[in-house]
Amino acid sequence: MGNYLRTDILEEGIRSLEFICERLDLVLEDTYQWKWIIIGTDNALQNFMVAALRDSVGYNILHAKIRKKWWNAFLKEKKRPEEKLDGFLNLYSGIQSSQMKNYFGSKPFIPNQVQDSSIKKLHELRNKFIHFIPKGWSLEVSGLPDIITRCIEIIDYLVNESGNILFYEEMHDNRYHLVVKKIKGKINNMMELYKTNEMTPSMANMGVGNID
Repeated sequence: MGNYLRTDILEEGIRSLEFICERLDLVLEDTYQWKWIIIGTDNALQNFMVAALRDSVGYNILHAKIRKKWWNAFLKEKKRPEEKLDGFLNLYSGIQSSQMKNYFGSKPFIPNQVQDSSIKKLHELRNKFIHFIPKGWSLEVSGLPDIITRCIEIIDYLVNESGNILFYEEMHDNRYHLVVKKIKGKINNMMELYKTNEMTPSMANMGVGNID
């Protein structure tokens, strides 16, 4: 019947985590791999935020500009406008709001200051890579392990504590918990290496600058 690439929102999230895990094996030898880890982490977090937020009809994950038109068409059983996913930071705001109360016992995410700043820095860097403007660019990477750790913490909350994500397939459940365990181990080892080299992987040590 032909060859197909099949995916869904949880497969997308887990695949992104597995991609990050693979890149972490290479990054100490090739610092450029941080680009792909940043992009992969952003993508993983976005997919798990969507999975946690999505209501039964998928209305609340859509971009604000088309929500009203989409909802009116849905109610009148007319052709709906083309769906467009809401922006990353809007989704991030969504997981902190009443939009998360999809089920009995569901609860929103409440970030601490470090998690909040990490998410915003991650997405800023992701956008700099995806919408790269020709220039020379130097990125201090010693703070990146901490940023990735905070993002994994949020994904873990969405999966294990929000009450909104359920793995219907045991394979997804097993893959998710295995890859997160591996990522945490690799990041912890990297942080220890930074400490050995007298580097502190904190937000304070992370800077972005241009090279003329």
